[in-house]
Amino acid sequence: MRRQERSRSGFIDEAKPCYIDECEWSQLLQYGEARARAKGIGPEDVADLVEEYRGRRKE
Repeated sequence: MRRQERSRSGFIDEAKPCYIDECEWSQLLQYGEARARAKGIGPEDVADLVEEYRGRRKE
């Protein structure tokens, strides 16, 4: 902060959106993992699901 000659409040104002985005992504990933577990989807299924989705999207 000092090396970049920024104020503490300016640094915090700039850091807040990054922190909020990181928290939202974390929550989204946790939700996705929980839904996948509930449906019995594992890491080995991901490639097939992506291909299936891409195939539908082209139509």
